[in-house]
Amino acid sequence: MKISVLLPTRNRLTYLRYAIESVRLQRDDDWEIVVSDNCSDDDVGGYVASLGDPRIRCVRTPRFLPVTANWNNALEHSSGEYVIMLGDDDALAPGYFKRVRELIDRFEHPDFIYGKAYHYAYPGVMPGEPGGYLQDPPEFPVFAGVDQPFLLSHDRAAGIARDALDFRMTISYNMQYSTLSRGFIEQLRRDGAFFHSPYPDFYATNAMLLEASRIVVCPQPLAVIGITPKSFGFFFFNNREAEGVGFLKNLGDDALDDRARRCILPGPANNTCWYLAMVDLERHVAAKHGLRVNHGRYRRLQILRTFGHHYMLGQVGAEQMRELRSSMSTAERLTLGVLLPPTFVALRAMPDALRERLVLVALSVTGQAPDVERAFRQNKRRGFANILEAIQSLRTPEIGEP
Repeated sequence: MKISVLLPTRNRLTYLRYAIESVRLQRDDDWEIVVSDNCSDDDVGGYVASLGDPRIRCVRTPRFLPVTANWNNALEHSSGEYVIMLGDDDALAPGYFKRVRELIDRFEHPDFIYGKAYHYAYPGVMPGEPGGYLQDPPEFPVFAGVDQPFLLSHDRAAGIARDALDFRMTISYNMQYSTLSRGFIEQLRRDGAFFHSPYPDFYATNAMLLEASRIVVCPQPLAVIGITPKSFGFFFFNNREAEGVGFLKNLGDDALDDRARRCILPGPANNTCWYLAMVDLERHVAAKHGLRVNHGRYRRLQILRTFGHHYMLGQVGAEQMRELRSSMSTAERLTLGVLLPPTFVALRAMPDALRERLVLVALSVTGQAPDVERAFRQNKRRGFANILEAIQSLRTPEIGEP
């Protein structure tokens, strides 16, 4: 049974080499790698050809495509019975194929497997962590209290998707967490494509949760998610979202329908991409399950974050605030527009320790991802120059390669 590893890439050949090597190091032969080169300046095709391995193929796009189109391109050129999507700065965890094949057999070919993932930050990427780190897998609530794989109930899966439509994140939606069956992928195609929206993983993971008949949750790590100086995560964590949007090329006018355009507010691009993913999710999948996007909560969160970045952090200028206020409804201006400025000014004047405690309380009540934020406070190991070094540290006699 062949398993396809999808590797969309653009101008990151240095990191792509490590991702490919993480597959080649596995004790398994029945796999393929599909590298979808999004019109890179790097000679990605030349590098792949130099490997001399027919299981590793490169397909190049004729022009620079949005991230979602490149993901679909990688998928269209794959042929495995199961598929995992990695970023070119990610990697497979040691023993991935062995563990996944065991789960497929044990649970009689599930629609998809949702596993844990390590996180690796390259040196110089994360604020306050100049040397980078390898972080143990986040303990999302779905993994709480279990040490063996299990089938996720339909009700619980739908509840996770319902939270996403309400802009509350209780698991990570990154595609690296999931290994999908080809048949399930075909079942989920809409308008001829599997991935949709500016955030294709936010859309796909929640569509999968709503539509799957058999979901296996694996409390062991299956992947390593990397964050490099050339990744969207770098721009996001360093308050450079506008550059991140350009990097993904995922928020052009063609991404907006009329309904979404009327609702969207200026502010964090992360919120808006999430919102657009949920609009697509409702249109293609969620509506038939009786689920809808919480448009009002998106707007409130957008206003809250933008006001906070302006009055507390000084990261949003006066012109951006004027643009936001002009887009707010009368009710929003008379409530949030009046209450938030003095609240954030007061918070800024408080002692650091008290302010941090109050902000944490506010995030737990109104935040988009309180459970995920707590889940990521896991053990960190330092001293690795790249993701391949980090992977080598995880190998054991049972799953490692000599």
